[in-house]
Amino acid sequence: MRKARLTMPFSAYGSVIRLVSGSLLAAGITLNAAAQTQPEATTPAPNSTPPMNNAGNGTDLSMPAPAGKEITKPKVFKNEVGVTADFMYGEGTVTIPIGFALAKEGGNLQPQVVSGNRSTVYYGGTVSYSYGRSWYLDFSYEKGVSTGSQQIDINNTIPGHFTGNFDYNDDWYQLYLRYNFQNLLSGTRFKAYLRGGVSLVQATMTVTDVSDPSPLYNQNDDTTDILGNLGFGLTYSLYARPRFKVGLQVEGEGFYGARSQTSTENLPQDNKGAGLVTQANIDNDLYGGIGRATVHADWRLGQAGRWRLMADAGIQYKYTIITYSGASAPDETLWGPYAKVGISYVF
Repeated sequence: MRKARLTMPFSAYGSVIRLVSGSLLAAGITLNAAAQTQPEATTPAPNSTPPMNNAGNGTDLSMPAPAGKEITKPKVFKNEVGVTADFMYGEGTVTIPIGFALAKEGGNLQPQVVSGNRSTVYYGGTVSYSYGRSWYLDFSYEKGVSTGSQQIDINNTIPGHFTGNFDYNDDWYQLYLRYNFQNLLSGTRFKAYLRGGVSLVQATMTVTDVSDPSPLYNQNDDTTDILGNLGFGLTYSLYARPRFKVGLQVEGEGFYGARSQTSTENLPQDNKGAGLVTQANIDNDLYGGIGRATVHADWRLGQAGRWRLMADAGIQYKYTIITYSGASAPDETLWGPYAKVGISYVF
């Protein structure tokens, strides 16, 4: 039995082809639209600048900072050490005890204290340490060299009236503690400080009769002073920049202390120097004040500014009252210009 053969007209094949083509075209349009919605991955060019945020500060948005990372703060240096060289030229007066040793030998001689005019040069240095720019510890040494001449009367003695040349040399050792009031005058150009300390002064004086080719009188006097000092200071800023500053400063200081001295007097009776040599110990109280007016400047050096150059120039006046037992005494004065230069380092 023959099977029947199924045949399809040619027009039916064309309908099937059109149906399949339409389906494929619709699927391609759908895939293309989906691809356009995804951003295209790009590879940055070598040495390219990372994308910046809206502020334009160069923050790399592609690599966010790790959570919890802290910003490092600049280191604060609280310690400072410094050294200065000090110089002063002064004019003034100094007291000269006459006859205190000779009076011990009897007679009608009365001790007296005369005033001699002097010219003085002081030189030395200061070493200082500070913490937090508030507390300062200063140690200084000053060497003074003075010369002068004075008319001297010694009644009832061989010299009588004569001219005496004198040399006076004194060494000062001073230790001070200073406190700067950081918040006392905040918001102004002024700053204030208070300081106190102790001073040890050792001095020698020689007096020689120069009115006669053969001196008829000479004296050697050794003294030691122990003083307590208390003072204040006020500064005013004239010009201030991060690396250069200029200011004015006024200071006042009072002192009180005790002096012990040994006076050795010699009355030669011949050209060989033989004669009367006698000695006396004298104790004194002394007190007074010091005033200074200064122009101060400093420069910061180096990229970090940890080195600082300093310079002071000003004028100083000192007034001293000295008491003697059994004799009235004139007061001592000393005034003149002074200067300091130095360097410091913070750490």
